[in-house]
Amino acid sequence: MGDARVLADLVADVVAAEAALAAAEVARVRALAAAGQFAVDAAASARASVRASDMAMREVASEIAAACRLSDRTVQRDIDEAMVLVDSYPSVVGAWEAGAISRRRRTGGTVEAT
Repeated sequence: MGDARVLADLVADVVAAEAALAAAEVARVRALAAAGQFAVDAAASARASVRASDMAMREVASEIAAACRLSDRTVQRDIDEAMVLVDSYPSVVGAWEAGAISRRRRTGGTVEAT
């Protein structure tokens, strides 16, 4: 039956798109975590106060927000989340990158298996 073949092809297309989306999401998380680490390192090298450290993170978030047309507070939250994921849960990020889990079902700061 031709309909079954068409459906199988459509399902394969969706699965491939999901894998590409997961790879892009992980790339974004890694880039945001690196940007956050850049801000932390910049503040540390200047022996900055807590306020100056916060300002460094806000500056980085602001630059990314402007480039991506997003709210700087949203980007700052995304950077914080990315740093936690990359630093504290590298195996989760690796599994996400491999397509074993999905961020779509995220609740309470955790990533659930698909």
